[in-house]
Amino acid sequence: MVFIIMTLTIMLTAGATMVLIRCGVIDGDPRGLALIVFACVSVIIGTILSRFVGKRPIEIIVDINEATKRVAKGDFTAELSEENIPAIELREMAHNFNVMTQELASTEILRSDFIENASHEFKTPISAIEGYATLLQRRDLSEEKRWSMRTAS
Repeated sequence: MVFIIMTLTIMLTAGATMVLIRCGVIDGDPRGLALIVFACVSVIIGTILSRFVGKRPIEIIVDINEATKRVAKGDFTAELSEENIPAIELREMAHNFNVMTQELASTEILRSDFIENASHEFKTPISAIEGYATLLQRRDLSEEKRWSMRTAS
C-alpha cells in the first residue's frame, strides 16, 4: 500500500513539475527550484493520498474496537461486516471476531441452561425436606407419627 502511494506521488509530482517547466513557471537553471517544487508537491500529494487510502482500514479497526467493547459488556450479538474489506488480514480478523462471538453466545446459552437445571435439581429435594420439617414442627402431631415420618424419609 505504501509502495503504491509513493509511486503515485512520484508520478504525479514529476508530471506537475514537467508541466511547470513547459509553462515557463520554472525557467533558467530549473534543477534547484524544480527539486524544491518536486519535494513540496510530493509531500502534499502523498499526504492527500494517504488520508484517503488509509481512511478505510482505520474505520474497520474502529468498528472492531467498538464491537469488542460490546462483547466485553456481555453483548454477544455484536457482528462485523466481512464484505468490502480491502485488506485480507482485516477481513480475516472480522471473520474470526464473528466466529468468536458466536462461540461465546453458545457458551453463554450452555452456562445459563446448566445453572437453571442445577438450580431446579437442588430445589426439588430441598422442597421435600422443607415440607417434612414443617410437618415435624406441628405441635398437634403425635410422637408416633413424628417417628414414622423420620424413618420414612
